[in-house]
Amino acid sequence: MVKTVATTVENTLEIKRSKFITVLKRCHSETEAKAFLDMVRKTYPEASHYCFGYIFGEHQEVQRYDDDGEPSQTAGMPILEVLKKQDLTDVLCVVVRYFGGVKLGGGGLIRAYAKSASEAVEKAVFKYRTRLIQTRLTMSYSLANSLEEWLRKTGIVNDITYQAQVVFTIDFGCDDWNSIKAQLINQSRNTMLIEELGETIAYQSRSSF
Repeated sequence: MVKTVATTVENTLEIKRSKFITVLKRCHSETEAKAFLDMVRKTYPEASHYCFGYIFGEHQEVQRYDDDGEPSQTAGMPILEVLKKQDLTDVLCVVVRYFGGVKLGGGGLIRAYAKSASEAVEKAVFKYRTRLIQTRLTMSYSLANSLEEWLRKTGIVNDITYQAQVVFTIDFGCDDWNSIKAQLINQSRNTMLIEELGETIAYQSRSSF
């Protein structure tokens, strides 16, 4: 599981008359991030700089930042480092700066952009990017009655169909699937039909899996 933000967060910070507006947003791709950046530029058309950092991928494989005219590595890099320190992924952090007429210097810029990003992260609610295995479980009515409560606690029940037998469509965490499958086979005495339908990605609270 890897961590991302649940909802879009905004934060405003003023340092020596410069205003820093930070937007922290969950995105699913670089294309989505770039489209959102374009929207931010249109929302704040008179700003001096639009600096950002973003991370994508289950293992944070994609990492990019942009100083957007600020001195090299004084804006985008501090933003990206805040995201990395929090182990975030699938997230974009853009800091819009309105220059207030007072130069902050290299060190001052690094601190300002890092603080702007940090304050936004502190406001965020987190979810966890989880790989799920989609399954279909077909079983007798008596077995369904005895297992339904456990299945609801263990996975995400998407559908239950009552036919000649009971059919559950249910997602389980991939990391736990081998153990869960062994338990299902054991508890059903191998009478349950277990079908793996493929994998998907979901964003869950920490307690889900």
